[in-house]
Amino acid sequence: MDRFFIKKAVTATVFTSVLFAGFILNMRNSYQQLKNNVSSDLKEGKSVTELIETVDATINENTFAKYPCIEAYGYVQRLLNKDEENDFEVIRDKDGSLHFTYFGTEAKDMSNLADKVEFFKDHLTNKQTKVIYACTPDKVIEGVTKFNTGLPYNYANETADALLTELAERNIATIDFRDGIMDSGIPYSDLFFKTDHHWTIQTSFWAYTYLVDQLTEHFGMKVENASYYTDINNYNVITYPNSFIGSLGRKTGIYYSGVDDFSLIYPKFYTDYTFTTTLEDSKLQTTGIFNESLLNLAYMRYDKGKYDIQGDRYSTYLYGNHGIAHIQNNTIKNGPKVLLVKDSYMVPVASFLSTVCSDVYLVDPRYYEGNIIDYVNTIPDLDYALISFIPQDLTEEFFRFE
Repeated sequence: MDRFFIKKAVTATVFTSVLFAGFILNMRNSYQQLKNNVSSDLKEGKSVTELIETVDATINENTFAKYPCIEAYGYVQRLLNKDEENDFEVIRDKDGSLHFTYFGTEAKDMSNLADKVEFFKDHLTNKQTKVIYACTPDKVIEGVTKFNTGLPYNYANETADALLTELAERNIATIDFRDGIMDSGIPYSDLFFKTDHHWTIQTSFWAYTYLVDQLTEHFGMKVENASYYTDINNYNVITYPNSFIGSLGRKTGIYYSGVDDFSLIYPKFYTDYTFTTTLEDSKLQTTGIFNESLLNLAYMRYDKGKYDIQGDRYSTYLYGNHGIAHIQNNTIKNGPKVLLVKDSYMVPVASFLSTVCSDVYLVDPRYYEGNIIDYVNTIPDLDYALISFIPQDLTEEFFRFE
């Protein structure tokens, strides 16, 4: 009997020691960042609930040996041949691509969001501005993407269909990239990153050409030499093999997700830009050719670690997402002026679109705290106002039109 209790005591002591050691290592790893974040929240007068959320997020982000643990867990899941991780937060299709998802039962009601788009259109001062909703594709392509039985589906495509139907009833024009994506000439396996929720840069370039075709054919946009600017042969395409791990891969580890190639596309022809945005409350303005002013090449050179967000090469274009940004093409004086109210899918697309426009403006509702309609009404002679969110982003957070 004494031996039994001794074994229990030793086990409890070892277990408690491991927990305590983990606590000490985690506190050492996160203390300075935790101190900075909490101090910042206190200065801003945030609530106790927000402080708790800050503490929780900071400790989770700075967990000791976080990524080795993720890799170990992901490797075990791979050995077990599992198609889901983190309680179905991330799932894997039969092609090996990862997806964010959740269990859904039907398409969401989109009448309220359609009303907000209509409100946006009705409250633009310039009634000559054409308002268009541009529907980007979900990573799950209907009839093409296949999953094993039992994995969740969120009805994102059906929700997007519901929004387009509601917009049609309100006489709001739409462009649906889903209509042409399977005819893009890009192999299905290369349309999206396997380790990320974004489409690849090659697909972004195709989306740019599709958008120009739609705007010129159906909405009267005039572009000189459109066939030249939309020809991929007039662009440099540099591919970096096995160099990119996206947001999904950072959650599962590369032993589970694999690693993606990443391609950088930029013009061979002469360009001259002025790009203006705000980074952490300071104004950023860059000038010069496309790859000097619109690309943050530091992301391509950054090699601190595969998981560090600073190594997210998708953010090479336009320095990532910002509340507002303005691309001015100094080689085109009286070209189209286009606004994009968008999520991150449209960042590289906007970069390419700038080659045929005199001005491209961007607003991201997640980061711009001002009134979006008021901002749009400050833009003179705006020709097109495009609203574009992926199907999974069809939520109140993005449609802040009031």
